[in-house]
Amino acid sequence: MSSLLSKQAIAFLAVAVIGFGIFLPMRAFSQSAPAVTEPAKASLAEQIVTRQAEVTAELARVENQIAAAGDEAPESALREKELLDRIDLLLQQEHGALEQKEESEATVEQLKRDLEQVRTSGPSETAPYSILLLDAVREELRTLRGRMATIEAGVVAAAEAREQARDTLDKREAARRRATETKEGNSNESKSIELARQVRLSELESRAAAEALQLRKIEEERQRALRQVFETRITIATEREKWIASDSTFSQDDLRAKIVELQSKADQVRQQLEIQQSRIEFAERAWLEAKGRHSANTTNDAALAEEVSARRLAFQVHQRERALMTRRVERLVLMKEMWQRRFQIWRENPDRATISTWDADTRVLLDGFDTEHRLQELELRDLAKERVMLQSRLEGLGGEDAGVAQWVHPQIVLKASLGEASDLNLTSIESARRLAERMLDDMGTELATIGVGQRLSDLWKSVLTIWDFEITSIDDRSITVGKVVIGLVLLFLGFFLSKLISTWLGRRVLPRLGMNEGAAAAFRSISFYLLLIGFVFFALRTINVPLTAFTILGGAVAIGVGFGSQNIMNNFMSGLILIAERPVRVGDLIQIGELYGIVQHLGARSTRVLTGTNIEIVVPNSAFLENNVINWTLSESKVRIHVCVGVVYGSPTREVTRLLRKVVEEHGRVLKSPAPTVLFTEFADNSLNFEVHFWIVMRKIMDRRIIESDIRYRIDNLFNEASIVIAFPQRDVHLDTQRPLDIRVLSGRLPGEAQAEPSLATDGSESSGHTTS
Repeated sequence: MSSLLSKQAIAFLAVAVIGFGIFLPMRAFSQSAPAVTEPAKASLAEQIVTRQAEVTAELARVENQIAAAGDEAPESALREKELLDRIDLLLQQEHGALEQKEESEATVEQLKRDLEQVRTSGPSETAPYSILLLDAVREELRTLRGRMATIEAGVVAAAEAREQARDTLDKREAARRRATETKEGNSNESKSIELARQVRLSELESRAAAEALQLRKIEEERQRALRQVFETRITIATEREKWIASDSTFSQDDLRAKIVELQSKADQVRQQLEIQQSRIEFAERAWLEAKGRHSANTTNDAALAEEVSARRLAFQVHQRERALMTRRVERLVLMKEMWQRRFQIWRENPDRATISTWDADTRVLLDGFDTEHRLQELELRDLAKERVMLQSRLEGLGGEDAGVAQWVHPQIVLKASLGEASDLNLTSIESARRLAERMLDDMGTELATIGVGQRLSDLWKSVLTIWDFEITSIDDRSITVGKVVIGLVLLFLGFFLSKLISTWLGRRVLPRLGMNEGAAAAFRSISFYLLLIGFVFFALRTINVPLTAFTILGGAVAIGVGFGSQNIMNNFMSGLILIAERPVRVGDLIQIGELYGIVQHLGARSTRVLTGTNIEIVVPNSAFLENNVINWTLSESKVRIHVCVGVVYGSPTREVTRLLRKVVEEHGRVLKSPAPTVLFTEFADNSLNFEVHFWIVMRKIMDRRIIESDIRYRIDNLFNEASIVIAFPQRDVHLDTQRPLDIRVLSGRLPGEAQAEPSLATDGSESSGHTTS
C-alpha cells in the first residue's frame, strides 16, 4: 500500500511538470475514488472509544503471539506490546481529561447563569448583610485570585507540553518514513521480515506520539476551561462583594459572636498551656535523671547516650511548643482588640487622630506578622530536614543497634509534634494578618470620607508635630525643627540687615563725619562682618545652642578645610572662570579626550555632559582648563566632513567624480555653500581612492554619522546603477617559469625511520634544489 502511494505521488508530480492538459484525466481519476457518501463525523469521545477498541484487539493479538512463543518471544513483539500498552494508557488518559474538560465547560455555563442572577437580583442572602458575610466573601475572592495565578501557570505549562509533544510526533513521523522507505527499497528477502518489524514499531511509536499530542491538546483545553471557571467565579465573587459592601452592617451580635469565638479559642490554648507545663516539668526530670545515669556509667553505652539526647530534645520541644502556644494566646488577644476597633470604626465614628493612631499601630502589627510568618516557615523547613535526617539514620541502624533505634524513633515523633505546633502557629499568624489587613481597609475607607475642615485641622496638627520634633540636644538643651527654622530666618535677616547698615554707614554717615572714601569703604566691610557675626551669635542663642559647642567643631572644620578642600576649590575656581569666559556653554557639542557629548548643565564644581548613548557624565570643571577641549559649536555649528571610497582600476574616474558630487548635492542636509569638493586622492594597491568633502550643520552627536551613512548608501546605489565596482583587497601571484618547477612529494615519518627517497623533478631528473613558486 505504501509503495502504491509513493508511485502515485511520483506520477502526479510528473504529470504536473508535463502540462495542464494531461492533468485533467488524472483529476477525473481522483474524482472517481470511492466514498460516494461521507459519513457524519464522530465526536471526539466516540473516536477515542473506537481507537481503544482497535488497540485492545491489537494488544490481544500480540499477547497471544508472545504466549505462544513462550520464552523465545522476539524482542520486537515485546516492544510492540509495550507500545500498545502505552497507547492504551494514553487513550484512557484522553478519555478522563475529556470528561474533566466537559465537566468544566458545564460548570462555566452554570456559573454564567449564577452570575446573571447575581447581577440582576443580588446575593441570595437577606440585606442588610453582616460584616462577617462581607469578610467571608472578600476572603473567598482573595483565595480565588491566589488560585488564578496557579491556573495561569497551568495553562502556560500545558501549551509548552503540547508543543513538545508536537515536536516528538514530527520526529517519530520522520523515523517512520525513513523505515518505510528502507523497507520499500530493500531487495534482500532475508532482511524483509526484520525491516517489516521495524516499520511496525515505527508506526506504533508514531501512533503513541500522536495520542500523546492529542492528550496534550485536551489537557490544554481542559486548563483553559478551568481558567474560565475561576474567572467566572472571581467575577461572581466580585459582584457579590459590591452588593454586600454597599449594604452591610456591623451589629453588636456580630461583635459578640467573634469575641466569644476568640475567647473560647484562647481558653482552649490556655488549658493546653497548663498541660504543656506539666509535660515540661516531667521531661526536665527525665532528662536530668538520664543525664545522671550517663555520667555515672563508666562504659561507652551508645543507647544511654542516645536516651540523653532524646530526653533533652523532648524538654526543648515542649518548651518551644509552650512558647508557640503563648504567642497564639497573645495573638488572639490582639485579634479581640482589632475586632473591637473595627466595631468602633463602623458604629461609633472615632475621630481622625484616633484612626490615624490605629492605622500606624496596625501597620506595625502587620510588619511583625510578616516577620513571624517568614521565621516560622524557615523553622518548618528546618524541621522537615531534621526529620529526614533522623529517618535516614534510623533506617541505617542494624539489629545490633536496637537500643539506639529505640531512642531515635521518639526524636522523629517529637520533631513531627513540633511541626504540627508550628503549623498551628502559622495558621494563627495568617488569620491575624488577614484581620489586620481588613482593619486597614476599613480605616482607609473611613479616612477617605473625612471632610476638608478635618483634613486641614489634621494637617495643622502634623505641622505642629514636625515643628516640635527634637532633632538633637546639646548640654541638655533640645534642638527642635522650629528652632532651626527660626535660626535660619534670623541668619538671612541678619545678612540683609548687616549689608544694609554697613552700606548706610559707609556711604551716608562716615563721609559726613569727614572720613575719606577709602577708610569709609574699609570700615564698611569691617562693620558688615562684625554685624553678621553678631547676628549669627544671636541666632544661635535663640535656638539654645551654646557657643562652647563650636570650640572643637571649629578646629575640626579648619583641619577639614585645609586638607579636603583643595580639589573642591580648584574646581570651584575653574567653574568661575568657565562662567566668566564662557568657552563652554549649555547645549554645546564638546569633546574631551574620548568623551563626546552635549553640555547639559554648568555648575560651580562640575559640569554634566550627555553622551550619545544617553549616559550623563559629571566632569570636574578643572578638566576643561587642564585639557584640550574641542567645542564643535562654540562660534558656529557648521563643520566640514568627508567620505572615502575606492573603486577598481579601470573605472571611469570622471564619472566617479560626477556621481560623488551628485550624491552630496542631492542630500538635503549638506550645505550648498561652501560647495562640496571631490578629490582623486591616490592610486592605492587595490583601488583608486576618492574623497568627497562637504559642509554640514551639526547640532547633535549623531548628526555627522547619520549624514555620512546616508551618503554611503547613496554612493552604493548610484555606483550599482552605473556599473562601477567598489574595490576590495586583491593579491596577484607571479610564477617564475623560465625553468621547470621543482615539486616535491613528502611523506611523514617517525624519528629513526630511513630517509625517504628523493622526489623527481617534472623533467624526469633527480631534484636536489628547493621548491620555487
